Amino acid sequence: MDSPPRVKHFVGAFVLASAIPRPVEITCDRCSRRFTNGVYFHCTGCNDGNYDICPDCARTGIYCRDDSHSWVKQVIENGLRSSDVTISPESARKTNSVASYPSRFRPPQDTDTPKSLFADEHRFIRKSDPREILIYTDGACLRNGQSNPQAGFAFVYRSSAYNQTGTLTHAGTVRVRLETMGPTGETYTQTSNRAELRAVIAALQFLDWSTDCNRSWRSLVFATDSEYVAVNATERIKRWEATGWKLASYKGRAPEPVKNQDLWKLLLILIRQLREDGVNVAFWRIPREWNERADEFVKKGAE
Repeated sequence: MDSPPRVKHFVGAFVLASAIPRPVEITCDRCSRRFTNGVYFHCTGCNDGNYDICPDCARTGIYCRDDSHSWVKQVIENGLRSSDVTISPESARKTNSVASYPSRFRPPQDTDTPKSLFADEHRFIRKSDPREILIYTDGACLRNGQSNPQAGFAFVYRSSAYNQTGTLTHAGTVRVRLETMGPTGETYTQTSNRAELRAVIAALQFLDWSTDCNRSWRSLVFATDSEYVAVNATERIKRWEATGWKLASYKGRAPEPVKNQDLWKLLLILIRQLREDGVNVAFWRIPREWNERADEFVKKGAE
């Protein structure tokens, strides 16, 4: 009887194929983004050495739960790690501090809301990032653009709570009438834009957010329904400062000065002070219906 044909095993080819490393895929532990190319930052102390953040999140600060941890800046090229640079805890805290302009907050999903991302505790704390908190702000002006305008602003840094007597308190909400005098001592007409911007400034000045609650927050997110504040703070303020706080010329006319620049300049000063302490400031433009508590109290503040 003829013996069956022998099967040829391509052992060498198998070994070569199995030796080809699988492409590295990293998941950002802050925003859940996945990527296989580019720079990312790896914490050597969290989760048994398994905590990574993407470059977009790193722009808002390289941090984790513990400021004593060291980091490694790594690069993925063509699916493979190509270089490592060690970053000390102190350097990690200061890295990207040159990004002295506010950033735009980008929720992981378009359907995300403040309530879905931030827990309702003694502060509005990010569920996936215990070093990030959210503050609601709003401003309003009665008779805006008319004679005798009257403006106010409000911010909410923690939810309402019942005290020991069972009374609902709103200690986490601050409402104030807008001053006529600005930070430079000049007098300004009250407007809704000034009130909305003043709300953010008041919140920044309210506490030392770098040491608040002994938590040392590393990111403040301002949730506002004001397009004026959110868009200008993240898209135009850098250009304004570079041009000496002048708007672009129009049809050959001389550039006009930026309105409310006294408040915009103060905003930058406060943001840069926080950045020196390793705290980033971001803005999230939200629908008015998501800002109901600040909206409710700002109307009382304007009265």
